[in-house]
Amino acid sequence: MEGNADEWIEKMADEIAITKVNTIQQALNEPSLLARNMIVEVDHPKVGKYKVIGNPIKVGQDEIQRPAPLLGQHNEEILGNF
Repeated sequence: MEGNADEWIEKMADEIAITKVNTIQQALNEPSLLARNMIVEVDHPKVGKYKVIGNPIKVGQDEIQRPAPLLGQHNEEILGNF
């Protein structure tokens, strides 16, 4: 039972529903994801620039892209005077 994934898919495609599973790197470089800006780069104050999954809801050009908050960063804003 030798052969690469493409050969097996070709042999079995008429018999069962089959497809390859992408690696994480392949998935993150998928042309449709890149075309929809689903992989974006953010700048974090402690770790620098890194890539994250973009917001799937696209409304104009004003998409908010910011890093995850630091521990406790928004406590006062959220908890107020509790």
